Amino acid sequence: MSIPLFRPSIRRRDMEAVLAQMVDERLAPGEVSRTFARDLSRVLGAVDGVAFREYERALLTLMGVLELSSGDRILASPLLPAVYGEVWARLGVDVVVADVDPRTGDPRGLEDLVDGVRAVFWNLPLGVVPHMGTLASLGVPLVLDMSQGVGASWEGAPVGSFARYVVVSLESDGIITTGGGAVIGGCGKKEAQALVRARTEIHFGNLLSDMNAALGMTQLAQLDEFMERRRGIWEVYLDALMRSRHSGFSSVHEGAVSVPWTFPVLLSSERKAAFQYAKKQGVEAGEAFEDTLIACFDVGRSCPGAEELLRRCLIFPLYPIMSKERVQRVARVIASLP
Repeated sequence: MSIPLFRPSIRRRDMEAVLAQMVDERLAPGEVSRTFARDLSRVLGAVDGVAFREYERALLTLMGVLELSSGDRILASPLLPAVYGEVWARLGVDVVVADVDPRTGDPRGLEDLVDGVRAVFWNLPLGVVPHMGTLASLGVPLVLDMSQGVGASWEGAPVGSFARYVVVSLESDGIITTGGGAVIGGCGKKEAQALVRARTEIHFGNLLSDMNAALGMTQLAQLDEFMERRRGIWEVYLDALMRSRHSGFSSVHEGAVSVPWTFPVLLSSERKAAFQYAKKQGVEAGEAFEDTLIACFDVGRSCPGAEELLRRCLIFPLYPIMSKERVQRVARVIASLP
């Protein structure tokens, strides 16, 4: 049986929390949804937040809170999820894309592009923490998508504490899942209050239900356990990668603690051959950046670092509920990739 690239870490006791909400007939957005948004936001380094039923709706609300409109200029990572490009196209926002280092994901040349920018949008690609000192020192509001980096830190503090707003997708491939949706967190009192005000104007159908939030609460309670298991699997894979002809994608900064979302491999050979080899061995690999700005949009300028990542980077299964046998099977594939 093939090992899937993603599998949500949902256990029987997690579903019991969801069933309890159904029995109590507490399905609509309410106290559980608000508590989950607040607790997850604090883990990220924010003060408070709002949980949404859909990722795109969350982003549209955030753009409204930032008062972005047609013609406004923003600076973005080419490795952001493609949904950002869809939202900005809908609003008519002028997007300037900065390149990244193809081995670390660190931003390149931001200082030369920041003039006239209303906000900077960045992320933790594959859970890897970029140089937060660079991003935080630009003098414009920073929005950080932490969907692949829940639990990451920089110099001992949650990565999100260096931003104005944080975004987390809650889809089934995330560190934390509620079966869909997203949370927007405000990292200061002013930003948190702005989100709370915005929540009062949002139709309840666009907010995350208490039933889904209950699943998120159980996931959040297990975050430390999830991280310990993920890091253990990462070490096994890293040992295998060091025996291969390929290289990794990770932060080089001493103060950065990244998150093992999946296991990325920078190929030194043709991607198709590696992909087919993994499939033949019963392991599902994936193209790391197939659903990003650089892959899905004409970003208007050359980004050789991001384009290299798009061509060379494959990701492999890494999630807490993997058995030891499956971990070893994936490790053997990584070590022997053509």
